[in-house]
Amino acid sequence: MGLYLFDIDRTLLKGLGPYDSSLEQAIKETFQAQTKVDLTPFHGLTDRRILRNILGQHNIPYDEVSIERCLHAFGKIYPETPSGVEIIPGVPETLSRLAQGNQLGIVTGNVEEMARKKLRYFKINEYFPFGGFGNEAYERSNLVNFAILSARNYGWNGDWKNIFLVGDTPRDVEAALFAGVNPVAVTTGTTRREELIAAGARRVIDNLAELLN
Repeated sequence: MGLYLFDIDRTLLKGLGPYDSSLEQAIKETFQAQTKVDLTPFHGLTDRRILRNILGQHNIPYDEVSIERCLHAFGKIYPETPSGVEIIPGVPETLSRLAQGNQLGIVTGNVEEMARKKLRYFKINEYFPFGGFGNEAYERSNLVNFAILSARNYGWNGDWKNIFLVGDTPRDVEAALFAGVNPVAVTTGTTRREELIAAGARRVIDNLAELLN
């Protein structure tokens, strides 16, 4: 039995929806400060780190308690029906088949409440009973370990050589290598195949259906 841990954005779904405006509103409510969120340099980072970087850019004082409050507000504000997000073709069918004989989990930079809203909206949340989420740690590699520990609580007792982290960025690949699991990169994001290979991806695929081969 394999354990497959999936990134969400540009791996399962395309489009971030009202991410920027939701985070700006959460910062306003928590810190009484106006900000302009630009995610361009942050793709692949956890929401916890993105928030800390944005607060630093705007010279907004913070501590871990206020970070936690803001991330919680962010998840609440993000809508249940996110516009501007779509599921990548073939994903539901692939997950359905892959779940037969394997266990599936999530490793995402998204805060859990936002991640669950998106997964529920596209009716694929049922495939992912556990995971590691962006509100839990600053580093994505830590989220991999959290997801593996959660998987064991759900009965997975396989070998680490059968753990695969599937994502679309070099940061996903690096997190997998740091955690000691197999990085599988998919080209449904904006990163070129050559960059994913250079980052250390053991396998590069063009769509998730190739996982079934």
